[in-house]
Amino acid sequence: MEGDELTFPLLEDIHVKNCPKLTFLPKAPILRILKLEENSPHLSQSVLVSGYMSSLSQIKLSICADEAILLPVNEAEASVTKLKLFGCNMLFTTSQSRTTLGLWQCFRNLEKLELKSCDVLLFWPLREFHSLESLKELIVKSCNNLKVKPVDGEPAQGQLLPHLTSLQIEDCQDLTELFNLPLSLKSIDIDGCPKLKSVWDEQEDTELGTNTQDPSPSARVHSLPCLETFYINDFDNLPGFRDVPSSLQSLALFNCPKVQFLSGKLDALTCLAISGCETLRSLESCLGDLPSLTTLMIERCKSLTSLPDGPRAYSSLESLEIKYCPAMKSLPGCLKQRLDSVEEKLLSHMRSSDPREEPPTTHPTAKTPIPSVFGAAITSNQGCNAPNCKTPVENAGKLGCGSATPSRHDHNMLDGMPTHLDRSTISAHR
Repeated sequence: MEGDELTFPLLEDIHVKNCPKLTFLPKAPILRILKLEENSPHLSQSVLVSGYMSSLSQIKLSICADEAILLPVNEAEASVTKLKLFGCNMLFTTSQSRTTLGLWQCFRNLEKLELKSCDVLLFWPLREFHSLESLKELIVKSCNNLKVKPVDGEPAQGQLLPHLTSLQIEDCQDLTELFNLPLSLKSIDIDGCPKLKSVWDEQEDTELGTNTQDPSPSARVHSLPCLETFYINDFDNLPGFRDVPSSLQSLALFNCPKVQFLSGKLDALTCLAISGCETLRSLESCLGDLPSLTTLMIERCKSLTSLPDGPRAYSSLESLEIKYCPAMKSLPGCLKQRLDSVEEKLLSHMRSSDPREEPPTTHPTAKTPIPSVFGAAITSNQGCNAPNCKTPVENAGKLGCGSATPSRHDHNMLDGMPTHLDRSTISAHR
């Protein structure tokens, strides 16, 4: 009726797409989820400073506008716990001296933040991050202009993102530097950031074996003492990872052609997966005995000659797969002694050359076999009737390394991803 304000007393979830004449939302007292797509920030600008911020739990904004705006400070503390921003350049500025703090200061309850295709970001938005006291999960994708920390550094008061446990960065092609990571971090997943120079602050020098700091894992407390899962894919420039945290349980390195060294005392490690590290030469005497290791998968490391060896090494091993490592002439003695007790293993192609480096076959449409971790290979359109014959996807999930995740850049990469990556929908590599 005319003069009455429209009310939706039962509405909990609303999705608005490209309605430029809609400038306000009707009353919806139990509204919890807002998904909003628009070219210019008309409706979004009014919502972000409205009373809805005290009732919403999830917001997803997709806004094409490039102009930055300065939102007024919202006095009410927002109840939002999940925020996903696609584009939304209007919430950031390119100048380091100006910030859009009006919105961010109300997000003290935010637990998950995803930034995607925020092209205006040249620097890590550290001043905005400083307000996110409760943030546990940060996802940054396809921010193509994001490069480094701002010149004026991080806020002086308190640790940045003190409760952050998971960091995922994907397809930030120009990124060279991370912000100072908090002690609370448990999971790091970085994919498609070829220019990144380091992950934690005391590490990777440009020459093998040179470091201005003490490389001994016991010399000091690591800057990431709680890290449990470390997944890296498509790093073109890093020469190695020194002093990997001893708390690590799952480690996956894919397509890092310049990595030559990997060191740390990894007694807690249960899953180790390495693929496409062409200059990695040895893992002997640099990772400890790996007494907790249950899954070892190594593929396409053509310079690798040796694996860890020690009295406690491989005592927990359940699954072993080594492929296309022609420089590895034999297995370490302790591993040979334990082979009979390893439940699932595939070593038939250990000394073979990578077939992708050979001339193409005369049948380009033929299916590439999907190797199993136990027994013979199976093809992508065939099943395996043997009771213990599993694809790496199934096997990795069974043994606690999660499901396989073929890279979009490399469809033959090694299976066996850490569980936190949650990529179970990806098929086995072709």
